[in-house]
Amino acid sequence: MTEETRETRSYGWILVTALISVVVGVSTGVLVGHLNERLPGLEYELIAPAVFTGEKESIGVLVLNVSNPAKKEIENVTSTLNLGSLELREPKVIGLQPGAYSQTIKDGVFEVDVPYLNPEEAFSVQLLVASKTPAMQIPKPIVRAKGLIGVNRTTRPTHFLFKDFPALLVAASSALLAVTAALMFVTLNKNTPKRLYTVKHKDDERDIVAFILGIHGFHEEAKWARSSDRRLSYWSEADRLTEIVLQDGNKDKISKAVTCLECLLNYADVDPLEALLIHFDIARLAVATGDEASARKHLAAARGKGHEVIEKRLIMDDKVAALANTAAQSLPPTA
Repeated sequence: MTEETRETRSYGWILVTALISVVVGVSTGVLVGHLNERLPGLEYELIAPAVFTGEKESIGVLVLNVSNPAKKEIENVTSTLNLGSLELREPKVIGLQPGAYSQTIKDGVFEVDVPYLNPEEAFSVQLLVASKTPAMQIPKPIVRAKGLIGVNRTTRPTHFLFKDFPALLVAASSALLAVTAALMFVTLNKNTPKRLYTVKHKDDERDIVAFILGIHGFHEEAKWARSSDRRLSYWSEADRLTEIVLQDGNKDKISKAVTCLECLLNYADVDPLEALLIHFDIARLAVATGDEASARKHLAAARGKGHEVIEKRLIMDDKVAALANTAAQSLPPTA
């Protein structure tokens, strides 16, 4: 009798699991289908640059990210930046193969034309610009495509989520009930799975940066980062911290900043290109404390990909450039 009951219960759980899978699959499909149909077909985001002020001019890198989050390709994508008084030193387009786009600069207006942008494809326009004034005026981008006007990703409207609300509510409720039943199933069987985590923390950069700064005693900087009303980037916050402690000149604070940025690289899910800039900042800090071994290590990491922006930063920083020249002279002669 016991074996018969156990077998019946086993088949019952199999049936419940199968029904849960079907409900979740169908409901999620309906929900995702509605959302995907209403996703804007063209999005952009302009990341405010960190400005490096020199004696005669200011230097910055404008970054315009353009993406197609929809499920169909779009045609004739045009991204325009009116630079005004800014002087374009070097343009770079990342994410597209050579020949897949064209770029022009005329009367201070920089434009990138892309014939086709596939579903979920994205590219980045990076402009090294110079300004004769300390305050760099940020241009407003214009992004268009055939039958579409680009939507700023940070301010896009969400009203499309509430169209056909009854259908969405039914689908979401069904999925929620199915998930609740699944959780009850897991609890009753005392087989709770371990929670999965990513290898590194990926979330709002403002909160992650604030956490790392606060842990290392930079409480004012952490408060500023957490309350910022604009989207931050890891490399720009690394630049900001570097300038603050170098200007202060306290070697203990500079050493603490080195540890802070190394922790940021180890803890946060930092984009590989951003990591190059952060390594360069750590090299600057290590030079200021006289730690040549650490400075050489991070400078080598920054220059490892041969990125032109790093080389341009190297030219602008006399102390780090001197370290690089010393390292080059110490290499044994090639046969």
